Amino acid sequence: MKIDYLDELLTLIKSTGATPEQYMIEHSLFFDNAVVDFAFNELLTKLRAAQSIHVRKTTKKTLIYKVGSQNVWKSIYKNIPDLNVIIDSDGNRKVRSLITNLTGETISQGVNSSIMFGKISHIWGEATNPLFFTALWNIVLVPAYFNDILDKNNGTHPFITRIKEIYKSICWTKYNVDNKLKALGLTQKEINQYAPDVSVLTGLTYKLTVIPMKTIAGSTPGLKTRKTSCSTNPFATYLRKVINSRGRHYSNKTIGSYCSALNCHDFQTVLTKHGLSVDIYQCTDITALKKVYDEIKKKTTSIARKIRDERHGSCTSAIREYAGYLRNNTLATNDSGQSFS
Repeated sequence: MKIDYLDELLTLIKSTGATPEQYMIEHSLFFDNAVVDFAFNELLTKLRAAQSIHVRKTTKKTLIYKVGSQNVWKSIYKNIPDLNVIIDSDGNRKVRSLITNLTGETISQGVNSSIMFGKISHIWGEATNPLFFTALWNIVLVPAYFNDILDKNNGTHPFITRIKEIYKSICWTKYNVDNKLKALGLTQKEINQYAPDVSVLTGLTYKLTVIPMKTIAGSTPGLKTRKTSCSTNPFATYLRKVINSRGRHYSNKTIGSYCSALNCHDFQTVLTKHGLSVDIYQCTDITALKKVYDEIKKKTTSIARKIRDERHGSCTSAIREYAGYLRNNTLATNDSGQSFS
């Protein structure tokens, strides 16, 4: 006797009037781009600061080795060094925490979960790879009865191969995954091994359900902003020595307004949109800063208009002086002499 319960499930889904592909996608939960981008920039900031990042435990001793008491992941990429890692305590604790901090939703927390009988699905797998484990572009929340389908290997059933490629293609295009992998340091050849065949989306109709960023009273809980005091901020120290366009030193009040502008929530939202860390003092890319400057200066978006209206130009002035600070201290990168005027 041979029974294929997946075929039975697909037949049941078709009885609803939807295709199995459409049904699965529309009953899954994807993250808003702002959530994905913020988590990615946090990871990027940690990598640049050589901080430890989380990874799922593996039994393959070739992937993790010890340096004293420190766990180290052996890099599989040409331009990325071995990384200090923290072994996740139960296989998904850090991921659950990240989701809750950024969205307010809880999953795999028993009866206290806001998303009941749901599973955290790593679409590319790779949970033992620290660059993929907490990457929300690699994660979709799915009903528990779909998770086994996505966990199965390609080739075990034609539908499994197809649906996994569809999920990857949606995430790849929605979250600009190729650019994220490039920012991490992967070569184009290494990126190509993860690239799905996005042609599988041709002719497929679906509507995504998206989990937004958690916001309360204009702030974003879980987004930890480094508010550096103007008395210790190296940028503020630099400003005290600058002679402004009027031939005078900046007052403490003006310096304070510049620091405040670079730490405000709306400005951090614009930074995240351009793929930068919410902590402006981690950014040294002049070309990226110029794009942020131009958006706010020209008020090309609603949030840029809001910043200009509320900050009266202090934000663009602060960006211009921050670019000067980077250049004068030989900290600037990707600099082709752009003018901030």
